Amino acid sequence: MAELRVEGPDLVLALGPLERVGSFRGRDLRVPLSAVRRVRVPISPWIALRGWRSAGIAVPGWVAMGTRRHGEGWDFTLVRRSGPAVVIELNGYRFDELVVSVADAPATGARLAAAAGIAFDPTPDRGPLGPA
Repeated sequence: MAELRVEGPDLVLALGPLERVGSFRGRDLRVPLSAVRRVRVPISPWIALRGWRSAGIAVPGWVAMGTRRHGEGWDFTLVRRSGPAVVIELNGYRFDELVVSVADAPATGARLAAAAGIAFDPTPDRGPLGPA
């Protein structure tokens, strides 16, 4: 399973072998923490997905890995089944959002927000549609 970790001034999305193949990405994703604008926990990871699959694999309700194209730009997703996920909104980076399935979304979100120096609200939201 992919891992979100903080390494110095960067947020690293470390991909396992299956994530590398499924997302068509050969290396880990490294984002400066200064680019993190907001971290949120969606009520469902599937509601948080935007646009359509560009590169990677997607089976609705089962898995969405890779790059997604939408009207405002690009997102990167690693979503599995119905488990919890975090959405990391970015400024000034090639992806607008990272949507990643994690075991403990509120704790992961709080840890990432603290590392980026931003506030975190653990209340699940409905993604781009507004608060729950």
